[in-house]
Amino acid sequence: MRCWFCDVRDAETEHVYQVEMYGDVDTRKTPSQTQVAYNVRHVEVPRCADCHSRHVIAFYALVISLIMVIALAFAILAAVLSWTPQWIWGLWAGLAAGLLLGTLLIRFLILKGIRSIHQARITHPEIKDLLEKCYRFGRRPKGSPPKSDKPCDAPSDQDASGTVP
Repeated sequence: MRCWFCDVRDAETEHVYQVEMYGDVDTRKTPSQTQVAYNVRHVEVPRCADCHSRHVIAFYALVISLIMVIALAFAILAAVLSWTPQWIWGLWAGLAAGLLLGTLLIRFLILKGIRSIHQARITHPEIKDLLEKCYRFGRRPKGSPPKSDKPCDAPSDQDASGTVP
C-alpha cells in the first residue's frame, strides 16, 4: 500500500497515522441517570517513514514558532513598559522574530511535496466520509452529555436546483 501523504513510497505499519472519531450520539434520560450511546471509528492513514519523520520535524518547528511568538510578545511588552534598556529588548525582539521566521520557513520547506496532518484530517477519503456523516474527532463526547444528534447540515456546493454554481 502506498503512503497517502506522498504517493511515492510504500507505507509502513509502524508509521501509520491513526485518528479516532465518534458519531451517532444519542442520549436517553431516566430519572436516575443519563445514558449516552455513540459509535467510535478508528481510521488509519497509511504513511511511510520519511513522511512520518517530516511530520515530526514540522510539529517541533511549530512548537518552537509558538514559543518565539510568546518571546516576541514579551519583548514588545518590555519595550512598551520600559522594563529593560532598549538594546536588550531590541536584541530580544530581533532574535525572537528571526527564529520565528526561520522555524516557519523550515516548517514550510519540510512539508513541501507531501500532505500535512491537517490535510489528512480534512481530505482523506475515509475521514471526509465520516465528517459528512457528522462524526467528530476524539474517542468520546466531552463535557456534559450532548443532545441527540440531529440530521447533519453538511456544507453543500449545490444550490436548491441541484446544480453546482
